[in-house]
Amino acid sequence: MNKVAFMAGPYISNPEENIKQSLYWANIAMNRGYTPIIPHFYMHYLNKEYPRTEAIWREASLDILRKCDILARIPGQSEGADNECKLALELGIPIIYLKEDEDAKLV
Repeated sequence: MNKVAFMAGPYISNPEENIKQSLYWANIAMNRGYTPIIPHFYMHYLNKEYPRTEAIWREASLDILRKCDILARIPGQSEGADNECKLALELGIPIIYLKEDEDAKLV
C-alpha cells in the first residue's frame, strides 16, 4: 500500500495556476510511489457547485491531513498551507518541503 501524501500549497492567490502547480507536484509524488491528495483541487470544483465558507473548507482540509502519512509542502506563500504544516508537526506527520529544482527529493 502506498503512503498517502497531503499536498499543501498556495490556492487563494491564483486558484487556477495554483491547481496546475499542485497537479505537477502530485504527478511527481505518484511517480515516487505515493498516493497524493490535493484538497484544494477537489474543493475548488465542489465549491463552484455547492459553495461553503472558507472556514469550512479549511477544517475539511485539516480532517484530511489527519489521515495522511506525510505532508508535501508545495513552494509559495500560503497561510493555509503554513497552518497545515503546523498541524502536521503537532501530529508527528513528516513534512517534505518541495523545491522546483529538487523534485527528486520526494522519496
